[in-house]
Amino acid sequence: MVRVAINLAPGSLTRAQLRRLQTLWHRWMRPLKLDRERDQQLRHAYVEILTRGRARTTTELSRMDAAYVIRRLERVAGRRRYRSRTLAYVAGTAGREGYEAHPEILAMPADFRLLDYHAAQLGMSRVQLDHFIAAHYGRLGLHRRSDIRRLADLNRVLWGLKALLRRRAERRPKAA
Repeated sequence: MVRVAINLAPGSLTRAQLRRLQTLWHRWMRPLKLDRERDQQLRHAYVEILTRGRARTTTELSRMDAAYVIRRLERVAGRRRYRSRTLAYVAGTAGREGYEAHPEILAMPADFRLLDYHAAQLGMSRVQLDHFIAAHYGRLGLHRRSDIRRLADLNRVLWGLKALLRRRAERRPKAA
């Protein structure tokens, strides 16, 4: 890694913001394995798009713009959702029969993307997914995807979709 001295102007992003931004950017871009020049061009284009032209490079970011870019990168680069095993256990069992309900745990966008992914694997449109939810979970007050707020409710629907996927895989004839 090459270290470069960067002079930050007063009112611009802090060194901590710069480090965080670079860390998140590299975490997000690592799978693409871009060369250094292409990576830099892409990062600067991303910064320019997000700031609507107020900044063209990372070091031109204001503190407010840097905070915004960091929030966006945290969303796309992902971050560990559960910091403890206990919370991960609670989230994994939320909604399961025989386990304590945890209504305070809300579903996050990544959970909904997982739900949409499994629905797409089944070839379900959004309307078909809403019909599935209403038919199977209507008694719980869930009639469409937008009714899902808690992780327990999302887990229930997700487990139903996974069961359908398993049944579909079992019905396929095995290649000899």
